[in-house]
Amino acid sequence: MFRRFIPSIRILPYAAVLAVAALVVFDPARILSLARDRIFDAYQRLAPRTYVDPAERGLPGVLYVDIDDSSLATLGQWPWPRTLLATLIDRLNAAGAKVIVFDVVFSEADRTSPAEVTRNWPRGEPYDSARIALAALPSNDQTLAGSMRNATTVTGFVLGEASGARPPVLKQGFATLGSLKPADFVPPYEGGSAPLTRLEDAAKGNGSLNVVPDGDGVIRQVPLLVSLNGTLYPSAMVEALRLAATPSGLAVKTSDASGEASFGSATGIVAVKAGKFIVPSTASGSLYLHFTRHEPRRKISAAAVLDGTADLARVKGAIVWIGTSAAGLKDLRTTPLEPAAIGVEIQAQATETALLDVGLKRPDFARGAEIVFVLLLGFLIAFLALRASAYWIGALALAAAFGAAGLSWWAFASEHWLLDPVGPSIAGLSAFVVGALVRFSETEGERSHIRRAFSQYLSEDVVRRIAAAPGQLKLGGDARTMTIMFCDLRGFTSIAERYKADPEALTHLINRILTPLSRTVTAHKGTIDKYIGDCVMAFWNAPLDDPHHAANAADCALAMLREMDALNAELQAESPDAPVIRVGIGINTGPVVVGNMGSDLRFDYSVLGDAVNLAARVQSYSGNYGVDVVVAEDTAAAAADFAWLQADRIAVKGKAHAADVFALAGDAALTGTDLYRRTRAAHTRLFAAILWRDWDGAEREARDLARWSPLGAELYTLHLKRIAHWRAEPPGPDWEGEWRADAK
Repeated sequence: MFRRFIPSIRILPYAAVLAVAALVVFDPARILSLARDRIFDAYQRLAPRTYVDPAERGLPGVLYVDIDDSSLATLGQWPWPRTLLATLIDRLNAAGAKVIVFDVVFSEADRTSPAEVTRNWPRGEPYDSARIALAALPSNDQTLAGSMRNATTVTGFVLGEASGARPPVLKQGFATLGSLKPADFVPPYEGGSAPLTRLEDAAKGNGSLNVVPDGDGVIRQVPLLVSLNGTLYPSAMVEALRLAATPSGLAVKTSDASGEASFGSATGIVAVKAGKFIVPSTASGSLYLHFTRHEPRRKISAAAVLDGTADLARVKGAIVWIGTSAAGLKDLRTTPLEPAAIGVEIQAQATETALLDVGLKRPDFARGAEIVFVLLLGFLIAFLALRASAYWIGALALAAAFGAAGLSWWAFASEHWLLDPVGPSIAGLSAFVVGALVRFSETEGERSHIRRAFSQYLSEDVVRRIAAAPGQLKLGGDARTMTIMFCDLRGFTSIAERYKADPEALTHLINRILTPLSRTVTAHKGTIDKYIGDCVMAFWNAPLDDPHHAANAADCALAMLREMDALNAELQAESPDAPVIRVGIGINTGPVVVGNMGSDLRFDYSVLGDAVNLAARVQSYSGNYGVDVVVAEDTAAAAADFAWLQADRIAVKGKAHAADVFALAGDAALTGTDLYRRTRAAHTRLFAAILWRDWDGAEREARDLARWSPLGAELYTLHLKRIAHWRAEPPGPDWEGEWRADAK
């Protein structure tokens, strides 16, 4: 049945390629578009456009007059009286500016006009006489309109969702080359904010200032055209180009016009003609900008123009934008090159781009070529992925992805074309991945058979690890700090004696003991190293990193005791004569080597090091103390939140330095109890008295603790014997309170 299914799954790589092709065509969530835009942004950062003044090419220059922070500091806060803007226009006009474009919407009357400032004056004399005199004076808007009328100026409006406002004046209609309706393709709006009628009538041009960022907030294009309730309007930049040309006029060319190879597809707009200037367009009527870095030569400070200190030689014959970079006016935008670009500088860059014809372009053939490339490359890799080595096909898929990126970069750097490297790369990689999965599924039957065979001899975890990374089948290890635990069954000899006539029952009992202990280890992120008879050896912090390995080991030890309590309850319920199961646990934390240990013929994943030996020694001493869990000092320090009580200071045989040994009395909740604090204080006094050779004090503390300590009397009985030994045979001068163990 599995074999019959194989031919059908072999179509999956090809289906994956078709799915990627569909994603390229439709891109419903703009996932590919966003990735593609980010790559094109990176291209712009790597190769920004070099600044060229269009005047050097015999074209109108492009400048902007900046109402910057220094201008506001000199001339006062914004909005300025429009008489000041009128003076600005007069000076630029006198300097020979060809077109003056406002990146500002004058939608309300100037509140500093003579008649406007009297609105809130009290009634009566002398205010009424002054009000009449001021009302006879021309308004600031009249003054500005007069200056606008004397120059070639363009006012701006902003369109939005609000309807009901007066529509802006269309100064020049459009001729259309092609049968498509351009308004169907450009950004549509239902309302907006138009300039004052007085100013709009005085200006020779009127255009949209809308600059809409993409979905990620980055401005990559500026609209050349917008639509208000089906009426087509030019942008302010297009109006500036129209007025800079002779003769002036506006036309839109669509994809079905004569000379356009659209192959019958109504893709949209291809170009906008403003006077003699032809601006290539995206299908939606936008200009894709190739940005330069911030260029100070474009800028003239408004304050410098007004105080006469600006060099206005470059203004002659130029298109001059008026806008603001002042931080408080918030006309800052994000572009591929700048996180906070000046809005009026973006307009100036767009004007330069249109004049010099240096915008980025999506060629007519781009979309079709990209889809064909996706299909051809994807199908080729899918075909090979089902037949050749996965390593070679993976390398081919990566090479194809890098090749697509390289071709895309070449097209950008040499032709300013935007060709998508994302779709072909995803198609090739998807075909490879799905093909590899199909190949894997075809061989999984055989591999699973081998895996089952090996699982008879090795643990399933080891088998999975070897299958996932065969390179692990080598000797060697890594040095790291780990926590090691030994858990031994107390009184195993006497238990074995009880079952000597029934070894099968003994085996069953041992399995009932080791099973919950092992599960508890793995549940607390531990790794079981081995079983040594009735002893379980485990470790933490390998093979996976565990930053809380000491705490997890301590928590595991407490859980093991709870498991043994539950098991004892079961055994007693089954038989009142059942043995009581107790375990002794020893834990230590320290540097070890972990890895595959053994020989070329057989090895285990295990740990080696002095810290392992100390953990085993600590466990062996736990029986002498009569407590269930004892740890070395490094573990207690690493898991300081637990309820630790010093049980001993011991120098084990074969080691030069003594180590403190602690009993685990409970978890962090116990540390807040009065009994724990009282016990810990008494232990501190006990070991301080031993260190200072205060045998009477030490004996008194030990006897007192033996009566009430939650650890039981056995530990303190041991210390009383040692105190008696030290009385009889006083330690030497270098003694530091330790008991030197004679046996390992």
